Amino acid sequence: MNPLTTGPLVLVHELVCANGPGVCYHMGGPLTLGDIEEISGDPCVKCPWHSYLVSLTCGKKYSQTVEFDSRGKPKRVNAWSTGKTQQQRVHHVAVDANGGVIVTLSKDSAAMKSDKYATDAEASRCFEKALGNSKR
Repeated sequence: MNPLTTGPLVLVHELVCANGPGVCYHMGGPLTLGDIEEISGDPCVKCPWHSYLVSLTCGKKYSQTVEFDSRGKPKRVNAWSTGKTQQQRVHHVAVDANGGVIVTLSKDSAAMKSDKYATDAEASRCFEKALGNSKR
């Protein structure tokens, strides 16, 4: 596997540092090509394939529910919320006084959805192919 496409993603966003697999837990999308967005003050990475928003601080997916009227038209979009379970593995990252990056790996041994794509050879091939086309 190519470490450039399946290796870790390290992001520093306004003094919040996060690290995790460079692939999205949903379908292995290239998070390294994703935009950074803030949801309720929480920095998130947006997967370029399916627009999933993943918190950089806790690894949970953000979503909004929509209420529809009797004709099926949206009448209200509710506030952002996260699910109860962590989907994306996140490691603590700090920058030392000399500008060096210190990554402390998560001690959580529970399996997470992102683990599947972070170690999958087929996901690596899809990821490499996606570098030229960020939409799947």
